[in-house]
Amino acid sequence: MTLDDPVKEEWYSFHQNGSVSVTYGEKNGWVAAPLFDWKIQRGDLLVLDLDGNVFQTFRLVGRDKHALKVRNKAGKTVVFKILNA
Repeated sequence: MTLDDPVKEEWYSFHQNGSVSVTYGEKNGWVAAPLFDWKIQRGDLLVLDLDGNVFQTFRLVGRDKHALKVRNKAGKTVVFKILNA
Protein backbone atom coordinates (compact mmCIF):
# COMPACT_ATOMS: atom_id res chain seq x y z
CA MET A 1 0.00 0.00 0.00
CA THR A 2 1.20 3.51 -0.73
CA LEU A 3 0.32 6.80 0.93
CA ASP A 4 -1.86 9.12 -1.15
CA ASP A 5 0.03 12.34 -0.39
CA PRO A 6 1.60 14.99 -2.67
CA VAL A 7 4.73 15.44 -0.50
CA LYS A 8 5.33 12.42 1.74
CA GLU A 9 6.47 9.02 0.51
CA GLU A 10 5.22 6.07 2.53
CA TRP A 11 4.96 2.56 1.10
CA TYR A 12 4.40 -0.75 2.90
CA SER A 13 4.55 -4.31 1.62
CA PHE A 14 3.43 -6.83 4.25
CA HIS A 15 4.74 -10.39 4.13
CA GLN A 16 3.19 -13.55 5.60
CA ASN A 17 6.28 -14.22 7.73
CA GLY A 18 5.60 -11.10 9.83
CA SER A 19 8.05 -8.79 8.07
CA VAL A 20 7.17 -5.59 6.24
CA SER A 21 9.23 -3.77 3.61
CA VAL A 22 8.91 -0.02 4.19
CA THR A 23 9.88 2.98 2.10
CA TYR A 24 9.34 6.40 3.63
CA GLY A 25 10.58 9.92 3.18
CA GLU A 26 9.78 12.78 0.81
CA LYS A 27 8.85 12.64 -2.87
CA ASN A 28 11.75 14.00 -4.93
CA GLY A 29 13.84 14.01 -1.73
CA TRP A 30 15.33 11.65 0.83
CA VAL A 31 13.94 8.15 1.41
CA ALA A 32 14.77 5.24 3.70
CA ALA A 33 13.91 1.60 3.10
CA PRO A 34 14.10 -0.46 6.31
CA LEU A 35 12.75 -3.97 6.82
CA PHE A 36 10.51 -4.06 9.90
CA ASP A 37 8.07 -6.47 11.53
CA TRP A 38 4.29 -6.22 11.83
CA LYS A 39 1.57 -7.60 14.07
CA ILE A 40 -2.09 -7.03 14.92
CA GLN A 41 -2.79 -5.92 18.49
CA ARG A 42 -6.23 -4.92 19.81
CA GLY A 43 -7.46 -4.30 16.28
CA ASP A 44 -4.53 -2.06 15.31
CA LEU A 45 -1.87 -2.94 12.75
CA LEU A 46 1.52 -2.22 14.32
CA VAL A 47 4.75 -1.76 12.37
CA LEU A 48 7.70 -2.50 14.68
CA ASP A 49 11.37 -1.63 14.28
CA LEU A 50 14.03 -4.27 14.91
CA ASP A 51 14.10 -3.40 18.63
CA GLY A 52 10.35 -4.01 18.91
CA ASN A 53 9.47 -0.31 19.18
CA VAL A 54 6.35 0.90 17.40
CA PHE A 55 7.37 2.73 14.21
CA GLN A 56 3.82 3.22 12.92
CA THR A 57 0.26 2.19 13.77
CA PHE A 58 -2.79 1.87 11.57
CA ARG A 59 -6.40 1.76 12.77
CA LEU A 60 -8.88 1.13 9.99
CA VAL A 61 -11.39 3.95 9.52
CA GLY A 62 -12.81 2.92 6.13
CA ARG A 63 -12.02 1.19 2.88
CA ASP A 64 -13.13 0.52 -0.67
CA LYS A 65 -11.71 -1.61 -3.50
CA HIS A 66 -8.82 0.76 -4.15
CA ALA A 67 -7.97 2.50 -0.88
CA LEU A 68 -7.74 2.23 2.89
CA LYS A 69 -8.49 5.14 5.21
CA VAL A 70 -6.59 4.72 8.48
CA ARG A 71 -5.69 6.66 11.61
CA ASN A 72 -1.91 6.58 12.08
CA LYS A 73 0.37 6.80 15.13
CA ALA A 74 0.21 10.63 15.07
CA GLY A 75 -3.60 10.45 15.20
CA LYS A 76 -3.93 11.75 11.65
CA THR A 77 -6.41 10.15 9.25
CA VAL A 78 -4.66 9.31 5.97
CA VAL A 79 -5.47 7.37 2.79
CA PHE A 80 -3.36 4.57 1.33
CA LYS A 81 -3.85 3.24 -2.18
CA ILE A 82 -3.99 -0.55 -2.27
CA LEU A 83 -1.40 -2.02 -4.63
CA ASN A 84 -1.95 -5.33 -6.40
CA ALA A 85 0.32 -8.14 -5.30
